[in-house]
Amino acid sequence: MRLLSWTIFIAGLFAAGFLGGQTAAFIFLVAVVLAITLFRLPLVLPLTRLGSWLGLTRETIERMAFSIQATRASGPTDAARPILAALAANNFVAAGAWNIAQMPKIHVALMVQREEGVQLYADEIRFRKAMGK
Repeated sequence: MRLLSWTIFIAGLFAAGFLGGQTAAFIFLVAVVLAITLFRLPLVLPLTRLGSWLGLTRETIERMAFSIQATRASGPTDAARPILAALAANNFVAAGAWNIAQMPKIHVALMVQREEGVQLYADEIRFRKAMGK
């Protein structure tokens, strides 16, 4: 993905400089910085999709861990609290906060619906018993 982003940026900078000189290259540079600042999130999805289509994400996926080890955290992060409150207002209950060893920047706060969460867990137990695990 980085390779794709840098290739597009450098090609555009070169084209702007070649076709319009230093002033055009400077305007292009300012426009790119402004676009990234204002539209970072909307740009991520199309660039990720393009990178996936070009096969640039295969290496990243191959480096991902097959499983993760979660350890109980002291509680949810402050950034997650408004989302957790909205879920709690819609019949979700807390299922714990977790840190993931393989992804130290990721903190997970799980919420389940009482009815669905219990059913899914019961289905998993039946599945494991049927598979002999």
